[in-house]
Amino acid sequence: MKKMCFFLLCCLIFIPTNECRAGALRDEEIIEIAREAYVYALPLVIMDLTSKASTNVTEENGAPINQFNHRPPASASDKLIVRPNADTLYSFAFLDLSGEPVVLSKPETDIYCSISILDAYTNSNEKILGTGGVDDGKAAEYLLYGPGYDGQDAPGLEGVSIPTNLAWVMVRTKYEDVNDLSIPRAVQNKLSLVPLSEYGNPDYIPPPGSYDPANDFVTFEKVQEMDIVTFFNAFNELSILNPGTGDDEPALQRYAQIGIGPGLEFDPAGFSQETLQAMRDLPGIVLNSFIKLILDTNSYFFRYVNNWSHMADNLARFGTDYEFRAVIAFTGLGGNPVEMSKYFITSVDSGTEPLDGNNRYVIRFEEHQFPPPCRAFWSITAYDGYGFLIDNPLDKYAIRGGDNPLKNPDGSVDFYLQSESPGKDLEPNWLPVPEGSFQLAMRIYLPEPSVLDLSWKPPYVVRGTAVAE
Repeated sequence: MKKMCFFLLCCLIFIPTNECRAGALRDEEIIEIAREAYVYALPLVIMDLTSKASTNVTEENGAPINQFNHRPPASASDKLIVRPNADTLYSFAFLDLSGEPVVLSKPETDIYCSISILDAYTNSNEKILGTGGVDDGKAAEYLLYGPGYDGQDAPGLEGVSIPTNLAWVMVRTKYEDVNDLSIPRAVQNKLSLVPLSEYGNPDYIPPPGSYDPANDFVTFEKVQEMDIVTFFNAFNELSILNPGTGDDEPALQRYAQIGIGPGLEFDPAGFSQETLQAMRDLPGIVLNSFIKLILDTNSYFFRYVNNWSHMADNLARFGTDYEFRAVIAFTGLGGNPVEMSKYFITSVDSGTEPLDGNNRYVIRFEEHQFPPPCRAFWSITAYDGYGFLIDNPLDKYAIRGGDNPLKNPDGSVDFYLQSESPGKDLEPNWLPVPEGSFQLAMRIYLPEPSVLDLSWKPPYVVRGTAVAE
């Protein structure tokens, strides 16, 4: 605890002061600094809100801080995160490492069970745990610690350093049949998190959770409701215990000129009326620009192949690429590094027309294209226009390589994307979509090099006849 207090004291000593330096800046400079700071701060604020909502325990959902919340299979009622996968059971745990480290224990597994850890700014830890990672399915115990801890009190545990005190542990455990979850549930039940001070104590009982109506919200609605003053002052407080890295120092010094940074107060009262109005408009402008960036075929961090977008190789390892980091936090929080899973996303057909469930579509995999090369498995999941799963009579959200789809005589496979059944005989190849706009996400877990270098390419989504015809 002394080490943690010393760390906090150091943070407060080196907090930059504002000293009314904003008075020396032109209005255009103030607005641009605020825009840059909003982009920088957004992932931290989103992570904090997601943590509050996720640890707000009810009878149906949630787990306290530093404890696992073992989620049921994703469904259309889930609104916690956008584009949840329908391939694995999630085990979420939000960590507060400001008091002491925690010990993560995982069992030996024969099925896919990956563990990723995001810091408070959504950067993935360099150590990937679980399947495809450092233990690759073996039983293991890890000491997870935040800034200011030297790791000397836990010999025998492999240390995992996290640069912020807020962190998010995500365990993805594969399931084959939604009606038989016994195997992945057995894995989940053997996952544990305990404070370092309780490590080895067989009588340790985790504290119970609690519910606060104020934290009962949808993260992405809540962040859009926040006015700019509330937003920046929330960041100023959060960043005290969740500092940036040394690489972030030039940016933080720039933001501090207008009162944005660890321990500062953002008070725009001295700004001109034009600047104040621009500040108020800033969140909407920035968030709308993110949507445009996703659709921009010239965007440097979204690339396109056969009208599917895929993300740059620094996904979840953003460094100082703050805009990419913010876009992903807002539109797809929790993405894995590309070596863990490769994502392809589309909302248009082969003719670049928006996907609309009033039409019928086909995705054809030629024999030599199927399945995508990977060391684990793959899927294609349908989402509504907001990125949530689609309610349908089959409770079917994805098509998977392991589903044994029907093949054509030439060995190719056609998958049917439409709002109505293509007929009972073809339902094994049917992915239900809504009567309206929708989007698709293809995930390839532990992809082979041919996927990463695009030697293998996902097929086009081809429009057929309208449903009403």
